[in-house]
Amino acid sequence: MTAPGQPAIPAPGKACGSCSLCCKLMRIGELDKPNGKWCSHCQPGKGCVIYESRPEECQTFNCAWLTASELGDIWYPLNSKMVVGVKGPWITVQVEPAHPTRWRDEPYYSQFKDWSKAGVDKGVRVLVFVKNRLTIILPNKDLDMGEFNDNDHITIGEVPTSGGSGRRDWYAQIHKASDIGPGA
Repeated sequence: MTAPGQPAIPAPGKACGSCSLCCKLMRIGELDKPNGKWCSHCQPGKGCVIYESRPEECQTFNCAWLTASELGDIWYPLNSKMVVGVKGPWITVQVEPAHPTRWRDEPYYSQFKDWSKAGVDKGVRVLVFVKNRLTIILPNKDLDMGEFNDNDHITIGEVPTSGGSGRRDWYAQIHKASDIGPGA
């Protein structure tokens, strides 16, 4: 997958085509556009009408299907009803609200679990959003975190275990922006 913050370079043979689902599912802070609603600058199926001057968030967003040759056509957002991206240590999955449980279908769910298991010791986390509802996919469980809003923060950590059982467990917590205060 393309490095976060770098412009997307499509994998050989891939193009957005008639897909503009990212323009609906992604939050765009610079435009005050919430996730789950069409961007006012998008013509669904055709694309962005301000493409050349689109916000930096849009310029640096990397659709995993578009940039990762290993993700086949089943992952094409119009087929999967999801937009998968990478942002720092997060693998973000934005799910079409009309299909809120799609991320649990196969082969998607098994792949999310595999990414979670492979990335756990590197701090990589898989976050699933259906509008503002967040679920964190961890190697041993999924945590429904409830509502996650702009400027909220997530803490995820490993639960200390005793007795050398070899079993690992994690916790997650949302810190609400309203509780943190400005500039924190």
